[in-house]
Amino acid sequence: LDRIVALKMILGGAITSPDVLIRFEQEARTVAQLQHPGIVQIHEVGEHRGLPYLSLEYVPGGTLHDWLRGRPLPAAEAARLIEQLARTTQFAHERGVVHRDLKPANLLLTQKPSDSSFEATVMSDSSQSGDGSRDPQVHIKIADFGLARLLGSAHSLTVTGQVIGTPSYMAPEQARAMGDGVHPTLDVYSLGAILYELLTGHPPFRGATLLDTLAQVRNDEPVSPRRLQPGVPRDLETICLKCLEKAPERRYATAAALADDLQRFLNGEAISARPVMLAERMWKWARRSPALAALSTVTAASALLGVVGLLEGMRRATASARDARLDRDQAVRLRLVADRERENAERESAQAESARAEAERQQRAAEEEKQRALTARTEAEASFRSALEAVTALSQFGRQLRLEPRQQATSGRIIEETLRFYEGFLTQRPENPILRLMAAMALIEAGDLRNSMGDGDKARELLDRAVEYIDGLLASHPDHLGCHAGRAKALWLRGHVFRRLEKWDDAERDYLACIAHHDHLLARRADDPAALVQKANAIVNLCVVLQRTNRFRQSLEQYAAAAEILRQLTQRHPADEYYRSELALCLDDYGKQLWNFGRRSDAEPLLREALAARETLYDRRPNEPGVRTLLTRSLVAVARCEAHARRLEAADEMLARGAALLEPLLEDYPDIYEYYSELYWVYFEQLRVAVQRKGLLGIDPEWQRMLGLLQRAHQQFPQDPFFTDRYTQSNLRYAFLVWETPEAHGLLESARDLFRPPAPKADLP
Repeated sequence: LDRIVALKMILGGAITSPDVLIRFEQEARTVAQLQHPGIVQIHEVGEHRGLPYLSLEYVPGGTLHDWLRGRPLPAAEAARLIEQLARTTQFAHERGVVHRDLKPANLLLTQKPSDSSFEATVMSDSSQSGDGSRDPQVHIKIADFGLARLLGSAHSLTVTGQVIGTPSYMAPEQARAMGDGVHPTLDVYSLGAILYELLTGHPPFRGATLLDTLAQVRNDEPVSPRRLQPGVPRDLETICLKCLEKAPERRYATAAALADDLQRFLNGEAISARPVMLAERMWKWARRSPALAALSTVTAASALLGVVGLLEGMRRATASARDARLDRDQAVRLRLVADRERENAERESAQAESARAEAERQQRAAEEEKQRALTARTEAEASFRSALEAVTALSQFGRQLRLEPRQQATSGRIIEETLRFYEGFLTQRPENPILRLMAAMALIEAGDLRNSMGDGDKARELLDRAVEYIDGLLASHPDHLGCHAGRAKALWLRGHVFRRLEKWDDAERDYLACIAHHDHLLARRADDPAALVQKANAIVNLCVVLQRTNRFRQSLEQYAAAAEILRQLTQRHPADEYYRSELALCLDDYGKQLWNFGRRSDAEPLLREALAARETLYDRRPNEPGVRTLLTRSLVAVARCEAHARRLEAADEMLARGAALLEPLLEDYPDIYEYYSELYWVYFEQLRVAVQRKGLLGIDPEWQRMLGLLQRAHQQFPQDPFFTDRYTQSNLRYAFLVWETPEAHGLLESARDLFRPPAPKADLP
């Protein structure tokens, strides 16, 4: 349409919290239903490179806050402006919308007036539409409906205890964060606060800090405008203070009632609002200063006899003052009527000149706005990149701390302290979606760390709570992709915990649920590589459960499916090491299963392909613990192939290299369960190769080394069934091997203490 628009964007994009996105969408829906010349209109809702945006009517004159700069306006100008805004606000109220954040910064001028022309342009009274809205040269438009709520709506992004609005202009019930209702009197109070600032040059309450301001709004009465600006008419002061009543029922019931009273004031008619009586002012003062009020009461009682003689004179003086005030107010009204007539005449004479200058101004403004839009877009992109870099740096710091030698316990304490911080805030704001999601991610991180350190029970407890938190979010945001991805990760990690604890049914349930979440994500984004690779990894872990529950053929079918997904990813992204690493993980497990079935000609190519991929990765990142561990796993698998083919020297070399890769890691990371289990398989295969080369009587060093590792692992993880079983069996076997020696008796005693009855296992098909 070749028009200039204003863009409103969320800079966070994909990392933005759910309630910010919902509030953004709520503003679009709210403004779209309010078609009125006094409200900034919405043209379009869209998304650019993952960043949601609103295309809004461009209003070039700046805000009323910027133009005022702390200067009071003449009484007539202030009254006309608030009368116009009150009628626009009534239009929104009649359509069920309460703004909740009216303030000068949210009032936009269609063009920037000069100091001398403001009264003749913005405040003019040229014409009115059928609904009572004015149509002056410079319109005042209400903007920013991001905090608006529908009357009677049960849905809200805020909860009790959350302060919504701008403190200097919010009603006392907003300052108390009373979330049990939304009423038009909230906006009536804000209009009164704006009128107060127009009359005096500053809002009714403004403290040194936000908390000071909130306390004043809740507890203090505003200073009379006439004390600050003696020229303010008393009727207009009465209207203003009625809007600012602490009790909602004492304010104007509607914005239309406020507009009508302002119109009566401007017409020189009697207003409906009544000034606060002396007794009521004294009662309010007494509530603010009870001690001083009590003292004053005692003093007044003692002086009562002296005052009685003065009362009659005071009554007569008061009557004279009242008569003088009525005369003065009538004179002010007559002057206002004369001023309005003069303004109308001046406006009509200026309209012709304004029309000629408008075309030139619009052309210049379009060029200037085009340049400002380009600059704003560049600055917005730079701000977004800076924010993303900060988040990435923080995430990398957390991961690096876990990878540092002997820092796992420290990392765990930091994560759990952070977790307690989030959960403490959740106690105060249990429905806040941002805190809930942040707490869930911290629980997942803590559970992952605990599992890596062999504490399966604690890991399960943490991951159970993470799933519970995310389930609560999904109940209100069922299609939120971040929640689905977070829940999939929590279930995937909890499946690992159940595997270690040999709870196979629970592990299978969690892996299947994890796969279902990734299918949900892929239904929304079919080619999402992250969801594809994570689904394939979950399938590979599910295959381990299928093996342990004697469903061998089904496990082979699932391995093949996972391998196909990962091969397609590596073909589409040949330079991505992560996809090749995941494919090697799948092929390694797949090959071992085929080997166990006796299909060794099919297994060996897969095992060697996995080894080659991991060798390439090790050449690039030789000091990374995870890379060294996975390379060792492949070296053990291929060494088994070499030993089967009687190539014992090649097998020995591979196993010795695997031991050299893992033994330093075990010293640097003594809390990590995986390093014990992987080194066990290295020593176990070395023992088998030694039997082939030297026979049973020549393998004492290999036996002693494996027993020493198992003893250390059992001491580190005493409740782990894997190490308990293998330590028991190894003690028994070694005892029979050294039956004639004195240490055999001690080995048998140790094995007896550790013995667990084996679970029944079916034969291979």
